[in-house]
Amino acid sequence: MARNLTEKQQKFLEVLFDEANGDAVAAKRLAGYGDNSNTTAIVESLKDEIGEKTRTYFARSAPKAAVAMVGATIQNAKEETLTLYNEAVLIYGEIDLKAGSIVVDYKKETLFAKGIVDSTGYTQRPYFKQGSEETEQDSLLYNFKSKRAIIYGLKTKQGEMFTYGEKTKRVNDSTICLDLSRVGATHHGSGEGVMG
Repeated sequence: MARNLTEKQQKFLEVLFDEANGDAVAAKRLAGYGDNSNTTAIVESLKDEIGEKTRTYFARSAPKAAVAMVGATIQNAKEETLTLYNEAVLIYGEIDLKAGSIVVDYKKETLFAKGIVDSTGYTQRPYFKQGSEETEQDSLLYNFKSKRAIIYGLKTKQGEMFTYGEKTKRVNDSTICLDLSRVGATHHGSGEGVMG
């Protein structure tokens, strides 16, 4: 049985995935809440409804996501997964992902990307771009809901700095935890990295 929601709560849910593009602060304003209204409290009070809307939105939007592939596509309706294989590309919102294999799990709201092994070795390593962040890695597991990721074999360059992490956890846009990492700078003018 559905709960009775206030007019503002109903409006918040209506605009969250449309006009507000998933931005809770924008949805709060569009729904008529004041600037001093606590966004976290609004979201917390509607977490069940937002969860259901997220599942519906994800299912509705997945076919619209720009998906291209050279190899194969396998959709498993029972397990609610979509597998793209061989030079797979997935563009979803601000996420741009290229890899040998990409598995989207609609139930868990996750994606797993990895390279593939062919006669030349391990190829088509995942290239992941979200906003201004760009990384190449051996594999990654990304959660659409929390926007967190676990990355194996991370290789990235930021400015003059190269970073390599065997296991990396992306907590949010500004916090990344590296395990067994190496950091190095480029030789001045050469563009080549020195890992130390």
